[in-house]
Amino acid sequence: MKSKALITLIGIFCTFHLIAQEEEFIELSLEELMSMEITSVSKKAERLQDIPSSIYVITHEKISRSGAVTVVELLREYVPGFWAASLDFNKNDVYLRNPSRATYVVLLDGTPMNDLIESSMLWDNFEIPLGIIDRIEVIKGSGGVIYGANSATGVISIFTKSPVDGEGLLIDVNAAAPLHLSTDLSYGTKLNEQLAVQLYGRYRYFGGYDQLDVIENETSVVPRTFGEGDTTITSLYTEDDNTYQGLAFGYNLSWKVSERLQLSTTGHFNGIYQDIYGQAIDPSASQALINDVGLIFSSESDVFLTDNDRNRMVGNVSGQFQVSEGNQLFLRASFNREDFRYGLNGGFRSRNSIIDFEVQDNWKIGFNNLSFGANYRLIRYNVYNVDVPSQIDYINAQNTENLSGFFIQDHLTFLEDKLNIYVGAKAENFSLLNNDYYLSPMAKFAYSPTDRFTVWGGYSRSFTTPGYNQTNIELTQLALPTPGGFEQVSPFFAQALVLGSLDLSTEEEAAFLASPEGIAAVEAAIPTIETLLSLSFPDFYNVATISSEQQEPTSFENLEVGFRAQLKDDLYLESNFFYTRVQDDIAVTPAITDTISSPTKLGERVAVTLYGNYGRGTNLGVESTLNYQFLDRFLLELSHTWFFVKDREWQDNDDFNVDDFTTAFLTLPGSSPVVPENVIRARLQYLHESGFDFSVSGLYASAFYNRFDPINMSFQADRQLFNPLFEDGARPFPVGRNSERVIVNFRINKTFNDQLSAFVFANDILKSAFVESTDVLQLTYPRQVGRMIGVGCNVRL
Repeated sequence: MKSKALITLIGIFCTFHLIAQEEEFIELSLEELMSMEITSVSKKAERLQDIPSSIYVITHEKISRSGAVTVVELLREYVPGFWAASLDFNKNDVYLRNPSRATYVVLLDGTPMNDLIESSMLWDNFEIPLGIIDRIEVIKGSGGVIYGANSATGVISIFTKSPVDGEGLLIDVNAAAPLHLSTDLSYGTKLNEQLAVQLYGRYRYFGGYDQLDVIENETSVVPRTFGEGDTTITSLYTEDDNTYQGLAFGYNLSWKVSERLQLSTTGHFNGIYQDIYGQAIDPSASQALINDVGLIFSSESDVFLTDNDRNRMVGNVSGQFQVSEGNQLFLRASFNREDFRYGLNGGFRSRNSIIDFEVQDNWKIGFNNLSFGANYRLIRYNVYNVDVPSQIDYINAQNTENLSGFFIQDHLTFLEDKLNIYVGAKAENFSLLNNDYYLSPMAKFAYSPTDRFTVWGGYSRSFTTPGYNQTNIELTQLALPTPGGFEQVSPFFAQALVLGSLDLSTEEEAAFLASPEGIAAVEAAIPTIETLLSLSFPDFYNVATISSEQQEPTSFENLEVGFRAQLKDDLYLESNFFYTRVQDDIAVTPAITDTISSPTKLGERVAVTLYGNYGRGTNLGVESTLNYQFLDRFLLELSHTWFFVKDREWQDNDDFNVDDFTTAFLTLPGSSPVVPENVIRARLQYLHESGFDFSVSGLYASAFYNRFDPINMSFQADRQLFNPLFEDGARPFPVGRNSERVIVNFRINKTFNDQLSAFVFANDILKSAFVESTDVLQLTYPRQVGRMIGVGCNVRL
């Protein structure tokens, strides 16, 4: 591990990424490029040269030369530090500099889009025409001072095209195998010198990748999960759950009221229409089985086809007022409303809405560029249509909470603007947790001794908040069916008592248990075991996960250092190193902590495991890239990301004693490398004055695991379900287990005139349909992804 880190540090290389049209790359000096303005860092225009953060910008030109068909694919193709594992065509586990998915914030034209059920971005409820995106600015590292909660490892800002460009009517049509059809429309015009509007729409149809053979065929012969030999099954999944339809439309309106006042408003709607199979596991039908690894809990289940339609509405109204030459006032009101179906434990729907108000006042006084700001967010939770209340229920299915904060930041400039220092802090409170305010401080610098070199670094601390699923849920894992009755598990523990061990490890022990003497000994021990279990767990015995009474936000302390450099006129480098210390991470207790009255089921008792602040650890990383322009028309971009999760461990807490458990028994989120340790990206682009260009990109990712690896990752083909909470030993269909990944995309464009162009594209061309990763709690079977090859055209009218 140390050698890899040393090689990475010695071999640091990277690039300054283009913020302009790539055709103009060789015509711009580094000084001109670094003077380009970035708006995401402080919510105001700033020169990239002055910014002490790692930033990658995906321009519209890069989007138009990519084989990607979704925003997540774009980010995975281009951005160092970003990773996504595909669960199906439109569902991904997405990470940014951390093995948890809830540490970055996503904005659409400035509107926060994170859903607070899981405190993360629901990418599978987001559909937008890629052609309407002007750029995507990705800030890696803490955004806590400006953006607050859940921006601890980054900010992803998606900007749609400005209406003032007045592009007229654009039509983009493409078709691809397997059965992908997409039509995008956009129209931008200036109504007069002050008022401009941009409208867009999209319809997309996808027929889906092939199912697994054991699912796709009406009958199949598969290995038994338990025992020897094969068995013939009849598929439970015969209906169409692959067809996906996406609809999106929106607007962007700009009104220049005066030279000092600029108003704008944006709106976006998307609807996604799809049926999908759900699975209701009946915890009360639990059975205790024994194989060579010990006790296995197995449950009966029902499979049903359910409506998985979902939609999102996002919008904002904002204004910028130039109060004086050195004073600018910014105000924004935004909303985000999501209707979404979660497949967790049978499934439920949520219709959550967020209204967000923010104000920021920017002052320039001498070498000080001061920013003051405040925000207030009103969150309405609404959980409904819980399919299997015996499995999942909410303590408060409908609830209203708020998040409030205020900040101050100063950008100081010295040495004729060569030295830029940023200092600031934000105080923030989330009423879902408590009434305390949490402070996110920051101190960073950027120094440019010449126009060809900038070095930057600094310290920051940010927080992430647990979601509604970690604070208001009762998630039933196991239920034994009769009050005080333990007849389904007592034989196993009686056997353990007779043998003096939980392991059935020898043939002699198995033979003894099967003998008349062994059977009699076990039967004699059962009353003792049932008495002990009844004393430990009186009344009805449920095992469920609920929230700890004391929860705090997770803390991220971050140290960063990086540089940008122009080595030659055609060679640009950039690199950064980061060290992140994580404390109070959310995890589930490693064992039952107590027996209490059920918070949702009157008169029942429940043995609980708890969501709480039980984890800590560190993240280390180096992100390095290089851009090289050669032979006038070729552009090569290379990048390497090294990411390492270190010292992930349980921390002391009031709910359980860490010393009571062996290290081997404990598992924590992020203990397995769900984010690859090494990712290498390469992209070669060719531009020709005749209107012909092509771009090919490749990605190699070292071995990574599925995020459910600490539980059970195998699909039991003979039973056609996951056994998601208990080890099955046989692992007949493991997925996402220590797998490497190679992705190759390309796109070839031909522009005929100012009004017509055509293209050929391919996405993940080396891979036929396969399972990359899966979600054992929300998907009923592993779903496949793979290559897509197609053609299309752009028409301007």
